[in-house]
Amino acid sequence: MKYNRSELLLIIVCTFMIFCSVGMATATFSIYLPYFIKFHGFSNTQTSFLVSLRTISSFLCMFAVTRYFKMFSLRVGMSAAMVGCASSFLIMAFFSNYYLNCLAVAMMGGTYTFASMYPLTIIMTRWFGDRSGVPLSISSSGSGVAAILMPTLVTYIIDNYSLTAAFCMDAAMSLTSAALLYLIVRDAPGEEGSKESTQKAAAKVAHKYREIPSKHFLLFMLAVTFNGSLTLAGWGHFAVLFKTSGYTNMQVAFALSLGGIMLTLSKFFYGFITDKIHTFKSNFLFCSLINLGFLMSALLPLGYVWIPNVMSVLVCLGCPICTIGIAIWAKEVSSPQAFPENLRKLQTCHQLGGLIFASVPGILADLTGSYIPSYIIFFILGMTSFVIIQGIYIKNRIFDIYE
Repeated sequence: MKYNRSELLLIIVCTFMIFCSVGMATATFSIYLPYFIKFHGFSNTQTSFLVSLRTISSFLCMFAVTRYFKMFSLRVGMSAAMVGCASSFLIMAFFSNYYLNCLAVAMMGGTYTFASMYPLTIIMTRWFGDRSGVPLSISSSGSGVAAILMPTLVTYIIDNYSLTAAFCMDAAMSLTSAALLYLIVRDAPGEEGSKESTQKAAAKVAHKYREIPSKHFLLFMLAVTFNGSLTLAGWGHFAVLFKTSGYTNMQVAFALSLGGIMLTLSKFFYGFITDKIHTFKSNFLFCSLINLGFLMSALLPLGYVWIPNVMSVLVCLGCPICTIGIAIWAKEVSSPQAFPENLRKLQTCHQLGGLIFASVPGILADLTGSYIPSYIIFFILGMTSFVIIQGIYIKNRIFDIYE
């Protein structure tokens, strides 16, 4: 598919935004958790609560996201959110006080809402209409690129320089993203956001859907809530899971980076694969991968180096089902008119899942001495989510929506 210059710039800038807002601030933030424990003296529960607090902030911001983007254009709103992300990294760079670090991760949670999948989905829909799946998939792969580069890079900078230097690097990249968003991105093609052009773009929004009954949508919301625990809580504790299972810092960093390669490839090709085999079949593929990865956590006590590597690869290959998949699901079970609000509801449920389960790994680790029991729970939640979603697809015959 060919894109003009403006479309290519939009995709590139949004990819870098996701690299920072999702990749650095969420997907690979777990690399910092062992250092919080080592350098700042935070307990397992305190460290886990930082992940939980970030999720709480993201969840609460989801209730304001519609109003936020009515007050500000997509361009201004996303740029401001990235400035907030940079500020949070600077706070963590220069202050070791636990409560100031709590403030920083709360600000980071706002970034996850105001500068990630919700505005990305809306802006790609405005620009590309029915062709938005592939650009959305490409842009969202920015978090995978971060997962490849940042764990090893951050570990090297911390071990050879300081924790402050690593956070300052993150802040500089976030500020660069904010500047690019403000200078380059436009809310709709060819203008600054006029209603006429926006309406023309909106008219092209995917028309293939099968609106489901409200009771089925409630079940769908429950499934997405379980789904949210996998990435926001499960992936968020991978570094400390591997570290406390006896693996070295560089082994942990390598496992996360290897997973990041798979995450990048998986997110990049998710749109192409789903277009080819359709969502019902791709649900089987990606849900099976991520759930098998979580189940492998039971093997970590064996101590083999390949176990965290394979676990990271499987989970990261399946991760797009927990991010891009939500946008695709929202489109396919909603009328075009209901799509934006249903997207917000499902993404709010995704945040709720992370909110409910974000502190569970740290609490169970303090009680049992291991993070592994939490990952068995995540496997059960992931399988339950998968069964519910596929059942709804079968019941409403959404698997043949494109036939």
